[in-house]
Amino acid sequence: MNSNEGFNKNEDNLIVNALVKAKQKEKVAEKKVVRAGLICLCMIILTVLYVTLAVFFTHHSSQYWSVMIHDPILLILIGVLVYTFAYLKKKKSAQEKADKDFKKLREDIIDRSMDVWQTQGVTNDRNVYYDYLLKNHNINLYHK
Repeated sequence: MNSNEGFNKNEDNLIVNALVKAKQKEKVAEKKVVRAGLICLCMIILTVLYVTLAVFFTHHSSQYWSVMIHDPILLILIGVLVYTFAYLKKKKSAQEKADKDFKKLREDIIDRSMDVWQTQGVTNDRNVYYDYLLKNHNINLYHK
């Protein structure tokens, strides 16, 4: 099947669409976590680089703490670093929720597959749906 041809005639299209939307939501959330992680990593590198160049190479070791406490750029970098950690944590929890929702929906469909497909009169088309979801959306409904 090319796209959704053959899937629009039955109510099981709602199930397939809900599963595909949950998978897409999970992928989007995963990309956001990766992006937030890269931003956080860049901020860590930038902060360490600034501390190394601006504090350790330019001041005596007895002055490190006082310079770090009074350096406004370093305080701003630390503030942004804390914000990026919080942002990463927020995106990670959103990704875990999306993953949990997808897995719950997928397992529910697998557990009730015989009931769902028999009541809608498309038991023969079940493998077609499973193949379509596996090939086009990377959703495996053959087993948990």
